[in-house]
Amino acid sequence: MNPSMKSLVSLIVFGIAAVSAQAAGIAIGPIGGGGGDTSTTTVVMTGDQVTMESQVYNGADSVHYEIKTLDGAVIYSGNDTPDGSGLVEFSWFPLFDGTYVITAESFSGGVSLGTQLLDISTSVRPEATGFITGGGWFNVGNQKDNFGFNAQVLGNGNVKGNLEFQDRSLGKNIKSTCVDWVYAPNCTKGYFSGWCKINNSGNYRFMVEVDDLGEPGTWDRMNLWVYDANTGSLLYSYSGQLNGGNIQIHCRL
Repeated sequence: MNPSMKSLVSLIVFGIAAVSAQAAGIAIGPIGGGGGDTSTTTVVMTGDQVTMESQVYNGADSVHYEIKTLDGAVIYSGNDTPDGSGLVEFSWFPLFDGTYVITAESFSGGVSLGTQLLDISTSVRPEATGFITGGGWFNVGNQKDNFGFNAQVLGNGNVKGNLEFQDRSLGKNIKSTCVDWVYAPNCTKGYFSGWCKINNSGNYRFMVEVDDLGEPGTWDRMNLWVYDANTGSLLYSYSGQLNGGNIQIHCRL
């Protein structure tokens, strides 16, 4: 994926200017020691790669990042070691629209220097566009987990579609009740989201990411997430390369 990066506001922490924003990354405040809040908010686009860069200080030699929903559910965590110039960076993909709290805990020689709030990011979805279809299966032991879907923007701008996913290995059936967004920024990458039930029960949000990497179906991939719309907690996820079938992004060049 080569998504366009979005311009965000540079942060300033402890009175020291943050690294200036670049096309390859978003500047965040210096990290290391004492904690502290930036009280800064930014806006990112759902599905875009967001790369954050920072300079460490106070001898920090490693950083642990966490991205949480407002109710504290961790949706991403990672670690990085500063390079020779003391720069650290991490990347994440905001797959769901919502508000996220980003924190970093810095360490020196394995000893924590403190945890600080880096940013409160709001992820918004790009305008719906595109037409994506797919069907096939994944081999899991002697069983097949199979799926079928379509998602498209109609001529009047409305979105329609459906999804059904059978995870036979876990005994789960995910079936959409509504598809409300589809986004295909190019001929190989696509997303769509909506509401669904699990085993004909509940009312959950889902998000699908697909890669159309060959015809017919060669190297195609699919990722599925189902989460609680109220808390943002992840309830179910599935990821893999198709063993059969095809994912098609109907690209208009």
